[in-house]
Parts: sequence; structure tokens; C-alpha cells
Amino acid sequence: MPRPGSKAGSIHRASGHWTVSDDGKYCLQVDWSDEYGGTVSWCFLLYKDASGVLRRLRDGE
Repeated sequence: MPRPGSKAGSIHRASGHWTVSDDGKYCLQVDWSDEYGGTVSWCFLLYKDASGVLRRLRDGE
């Protein structure tokens, strides 16, 4: 199953959707087929760096 941000050797398509949670986290749900591990859901806090790129805020930052 592809992980968020992984660069697998082949391309696969899946439907999904994103939301912003009540506490301001960017959340993504991807509905992979069972062959690729099924549904994947995750949420992260994001921030914009000095160059304007969105980055994940990791614990302790």
C-alpha cells in the first residue's frame, strides 16, 4: 500500500477526499482497493514556510 509521500515505481488511482478538522488539521482519506491495503486516513497540522511551501508540522516543532 502506498504511504503518503511515497514514490512507488508504478501509478495507481484511488478516490478520496480531504477535509479540515475542527482543530485545524488537514485530513485526507484515500479509498484504495483491498489489493492495495484498503482505506487510508491521516491528519496533519500544516504551516507555510518562508518560501510559501506547505509543510507538515511535526511533534515538537
